[in-house]
Amino acid sequence: MPAHQGAELARIRATVEGVAARDLAATAAWHFGLAFLRDGYFWEAHEVLEAVWLALPPNSAERVLCQGLIQLANAGLKRVMQRDNAAARLRAIADDRIAEGTARGGLGRLGLDPRDIEGFRRAAG
Repeated sequence: MPAHQGAELARIRATVEGVAARDLAATAAWHFGLAFLRDGYFWEAHEVLEAVWLALPPNSAERVLCQGLIQLANAGLKRVMQRDNAAARLRAIADDRIAEGTARGGLGRLGLDPRDIEGFRRAAG
């Protein structure tokens, strides 16, 4: 699986700069991060979604949910690397963070629904 170039990822990450928290779900970083996750580009998903996570308010439902998606990407990467114990540990962390963020209303505010989450989970294995 070919990796995306660093300069390309830097341009995508930069789309969160100066964006209000309520508008982060409309950025290229958010959309590309989710597409990378869905398409199995787990390292790229982590890199791009991290920029969104850093821009979200501390302890917000959206930040917790985003952190869960980042950990899901990490779990997918570990699975591909055949590091099953690490993948399982990260998957459990991801599931907890996603559940908390969802329970606190983050899903709708980030433009997601439960079917999206299930698709990301399937992609990560």
